[in-house]
Amino acid sequence: MTVAMAEDGTIEAFEHKTKPVFGFQWHPEHTDLDYKAESGIFENFVKLTADRSAHHREKTDLPVVAVNGGVAFDKVFETPSWIINSTYVAALGTAGALPVLAVDIEGTDDYAEVCDGLILTGSFSYSPRPELQAKLSSEGSRRREEFDERSLNCFKAVSKPIFGICLGEQMINLFMGGSLSFNFKFVQGHEHMMSEHEINAVPGSVLYELYGERFLVNSRHNTRIERVAVGFRVTATADDGTIEAIEHEKLSIWGFQFHPERMRGDIPDPPFGPDSTPLFVWFAKRCKDNQAL
Repeated sequence: MTVAMAEDGTIEAFEHKTKPVFGFQWHPEHTDLDYKAESGIFENFVKLTADRSAHHREKTDLPVVAVNGGVAFDKVFETPSWIINSTYVAALGTAGALPVLAVDIEGTDDYAEVCDGLILTGSFSYSPRPELQAKLSSEGSRRREEFDERSLNCFKAVSKPIFGICLGEQMINLFMGGSLSFNFKFVQGHEHMMSEHEINAVPGSVLYELYGERFLVNSRHNTRIERVAVGFRVTATADDGTIEAIEHEKLSIWGFQFHPERMRGDIPDPPFGPDSTPLFVWFAKRCKDNQAL
């Protein structure tokens, strides 16, 4: 039934007569509106959700994995938003995990409490118009770095598995005391952007156990690890010496310079490389095992 209308007759809100289903034509999530009135909408929805979940749903058996994303700008309001590449969601779903997009930097403690693991993803951003690119680069990079650091620290504090991919791996290494080499191709002369190459896995590492000593991966980066943070060991390298994977010696933290989320599905990248689904299945199991702790 209609519960709110504009003066011109436009239906602005409706409710189902018997079920907890609501619809709003405007955007109550934007804070430039009447804060008290708009926040009441969400407070009521959260209360209804909590009341119903307590009676109608048990905790899922699937491991719940928080996935960070990249910064975007809303097409209409031009305010900072978050975006995620669907390949991460598909990889986790195929592996039997339930992905949760982490978007609130103030909620990192809550994500770490509720979720069983964390994936820090590769670089990804979106801007609807060219004139916003500069703002996206400066503001977006800063927000992403701050979010990554807080997420890493929160999940590390509660000893939950952490999985870094490309930029995510680099940020893990940086935040834990290592260093990075930026635009290294101009110094070393090795190209690692939009290419594919073989890597060499170290015996005893997860990559070696799943794929053997040498296999093909994709390459999408201009930055690489220069000095490995204390506590980590290198578990895979490219022939030119680029560090392709790291594992912490004591903590449940792993990092991969390539993009395993793209090495699966209908259009795997590279097309003749191994299917990376087993790697995500392995991580999902680690997260599920963490539920029992």
